[in-house]
Amino acid sequence: MRETASQTLLSKDRSITHLKIEICSQTVQNLIEFMSESTVTELSSEVLRKSKGLTVGNGDVLLVFYQGTLLNGEQFDANFDFSSFERVEGRDAFSFTLGAGQVIEGWDLGLAGQRVGSVVDLTIPAEQAYGEASVGNIPSNSPLKFTVEVLAVLPAG
Repeated sequence: MRETASQTLLSKDRSITHLKIEICSQTVQNLIEFMSESTVTELSSEVLRKSKGLTVGNGDVLLVFYQGTLLNGEQFDANFDFSSFERVEGRDAFSFTLGAGQVIEGWDLGLAGQRVGSVVDLTIPAEQAYGEASVGNIPSNSPLKFTVEVLAVLPAG
């Protein structure tokens, strides 16, 4: 009987230790996410697919696919799913004039100088996104991540 009680206690102790490890791991993950969200201070871009297409600049009318997420990975908007490489049903490619303030500042700055055909990851500080405003599912002061594919430069007008 004593041996069984010891085995039960040991089993419970392992479960408690496992639970403590899981809680600690989750706490560390939450801390990492919090720190990453609160420490995005400048715009960064990473080219995921290079292209030799036309270099885009201010005044160009761009046609793009995009997927936007919070830093925790929660998607808030998209017209294309870069995981499945499929269009989002009911959504068309998006067009805007680069540098004209029609989109958030992080897009205007981060897409200038990219090439038609490129796929780019943009990490945008809150100040170059929506700042203190809460927009849809985007909380105030949220840095954002976008994956953007520059599909084309459209003729003006």
